[in-house]
Amino acid sequence: MDLQGCTAHLPHTKNGHARDVPLASRAVSALRALPRRIDGQVFGLRPDSVTQAFERAAVRAGIDDVRFHDLRHEATSRLADVLQMHELAKVTGHRDPRMLMRYYHP
Repeated sequence: MDLQGCTAHLPHTKNGHARDVPLASRAVSALRALPRRIDGQVFGLRPDSVTQAFERAAVRAGIDDVRFHDLRHEATSRLADVLQMHELAKVTGHRDPRMLMRYYHP
């Protein structure tokens, strides 16, 4: 995390290409409020922890037709309303515009 530069470095991505993504000011504020960890990690979670927590919450709420990945589609669709396509591609990591068009509904 580069909180001064308001970016997060993602070294391990689905497409195998590391990238930096911009952080909203609210995200930077939330990250600054977190206690510092000795090991340098920000959250200290296994990669699948958030997905599993989401799935448990969906079951408790009685929702069976939503997946954690659906949040990516929702966020990308909302960002498409305020970002240019090249900016959106940088945030989402889509290198192929055809893949991004699945989410982009201007």
